[in-house]
Formats: sequence, C-alpha cells, structure tokens
Amino acid sequence: MKINESNFLEVTKKYRRSFFLEMQYRKYYVDYFIRYLGDQKTYWAECNTYRNGCHTGRVDNVIKVNGKLVPVEVKLNIASEVDFEGQCEQYCNVMA
Repeated sequence: MKINESNFLEVTKKYRRSFFLEMQYRKYYVDYFIRYLGDQKTYWAECNTYRNGCHTGRVDNVIKVNGKLVPVEVKLNIASEVDFEGQCEQYCNVMA
C-alpha cells in the first residue's frame, strides 16, 4: 500500500494494531508525524546523546521545537518497556 504525507494518518489508524515491529511503526507513522511536531520538516534519527562528554544513550529521534532540540523516543508498546522512565532520563540535559 502506498503511504504518504496526505494519507498516513488514515492508513495507520486502520492498521495500527497490525504493526509487528517498531521499525514498521516508525516508517509508516512516526516519520511523517514528527515532521509536523517540530519547527522544521527535518528531524534526526538514531542520535547518540552525551552529557559532560560521556555517552548516555541513543535516542530514536530529535526534533526542534521553539528552537530547542527535543528527544523523541518511540515505543510500539509502552507496556513492554521495563524501565521507560530510566531510559528517558538518559536524554535529559544532553547534547545530541
């Protein structure tokens, strides 16, 4: 099926529970959606993050909101994540 900027919301809503892999969900929904959230259409994917020169983790995406870089973590099923809060803390006060 052809998914694009004009139909991704409608198509994803129909098939939302059919996504088996997080990568599918990113490609067919998140990649389009985050373009609308940020100040610009550009976003960065799979970004290493650092605090005080030390690697803290790897965030799924980074977008600009009000001129600031904002990490965006993507989860297909939040209930399957053991320590989501801890994972998100890795991205606080970091450089991407």
